[in-house]
Amino acid sequence: MNRLLRTLLVGCCVFGGTSAASGAFITVGDHELTPNADNQFIPIRVTGGEAVDSLDFYVRIDDGLSPSPLPAPTVTAVDLVGTSSTPTIFYSNHTPPNDLDPANEYPYYEGWTVTTTSGTVPADGLVALVNLDTRGVYGGSWDLILKDPAHVATDFPGVPLSVTDGRVWIAGGAVPEPSAVLVWSLLSLAGFGLGRRRRAGQ
Repeated sequence: MNRLLRTLLVGCCVFGGTSAASGAFITVGDHELTPNADNQFIPIRVTGGEAVDSLDFYVRIDDGLSPSPLPAPTVTAVDLVGTSSTPTIFYSNHTPPNDLDPANEYPYYEGWTVTTTSGTVPADGLVALVNLDTRGVYGGSWDLILKDPAHVATDFPGVPLSVTDGRVWIAGGAVPEPSAVLVWSLLSLAGFGLGRRRRAGQ
C-alpha cells in the first residue's frame, strides 16, 4: 500500500509540473497621472523567467488613434533599455532599439523592438518605461493597451506571452477654457465701468 501511494504521489507531482503554466506574463496595472505635465514614466514589468532574445513592444492609449475623452495623454517615448539605476531586462545585453514610428505619426501610440547582442536574457523584471505627456489634459480615464492600432500585440518572438492590459487616469475635472475666462473678464470690466458711469452721473 505504501509503495502504491508513493507511486501515485510521484505521478501527481510530475503531471502537475508538466501542466503548470509556462511562458512570460505582463500585467500593465492602473496608474494615476499628474495633470498638465510631461515626462511621466509608467514601468512595465514581466514575470515568468523564460529565456528571451528579442521583444516587439507596442503600447497605445485606447485605440491609439482617437482616445475618448479628448484631450488625452500622448505616448512620447518608450525605453526598452533603461539606465544603470533603472535597468530593463535587456540593459546588459542589447543591440540599439528600433523605433517603429520614427515620424511620430500616431501621438497616442509607440512601437519599438530590441534584440540581444547574443544569447538570451530572463523575462523577469522591468521590460519597458513608457513616457506619457499630459500637458493640456486635466481629467479623464483611458485604457493602456500593449497593442498597436492594428491590434498587433506585444510579443517575445518564440515565447508565449500573456498580457493583462491596464489603464491610466487623471483625477479632477477640466479647467476653464481661455476663451471663457476672457469673456468673463470682459463682462466683469464692462459691469465695473457701467457702475462707475452711473455713480458719476448721480
